[in-house]
Amino acid sequence: LSILSDGFSGEDLASGGENIFVLDADGKKIASVAIGTKKAEVVAGPDQLSDPKSIAAYEDRVFVLTEDGVDEAGEEQKEVIDKNWTSGPEGSEVLPYAYAGNFYVVDKAENMIWRYPGISGGDFGEGRGWLAEGISADFSSAISLTIDGSIWILTSSNRILKFSQGVGQNFSISSLAPALEEVSSIYTNEENESIYILERSKNRVVVLDKDGKFRAQYLSDKIGEAS
Repeated sequence: LSILSDGFSGEDLASGGENIFVLDADGKKIASVAIGTKKAEVVAGPDQLSDPKSIAAYEDRVFVLTEDGVDEAGEEQKEVIDKNWTSGPEGSEVLPYAYAGNFYVVDKAENMIWRYPGISGGDFGEGRGWLAEGISADFSSAISLTIDGSIWILTSSNRILKFSQGVGQNFSISSLAPALEEVSSIYTNEENESIYILERSKNRVVVLDKDGKFRAQYLSDKIGEAS
């Protein structure tokens, strides 16, 4: 990526379709990398991006979390969701994710998941609370989320919260040694039978099945450098 664009520094990434999208927030650039061929190109630059905090992707669409809401990146930055959540000055209280044509926002301050349904023309409808009536949750320590139909949320206390159809599900990790101590990120998708958890402090990626049972782990000093 540094060859693709001088000084490029990846801070966030999201997968969509056959591509991975990487955000350089300081440089105000987004690069795409084709998973199959590793072909890379800059898909949005400083002229198209304003104040990006993090990114989400669905198929070939890339979305940027900003101070004011969510924009779609492209030849021009277009606002697609106006902020109705509570967030700090750096947008740190919000986790965004695009899935199945809809957009989701975990609002850590309000302990809510907002769902914005995709509508015709590529726009999104009004955000509504996704949690079922009478269901409450604590998202104050949430640091990462992923969606495969269910919503999985990773917390800084090394817990995984699972929600299906707006209701919390029982989930616990078994047969993992050493235990998680300082997690960073979580990922799965509807086609994958496993959940992947990044733990930089131990230079590893832990692999669990979707019942929480330990399956494998990847170890490498390079994993400790992951951003």
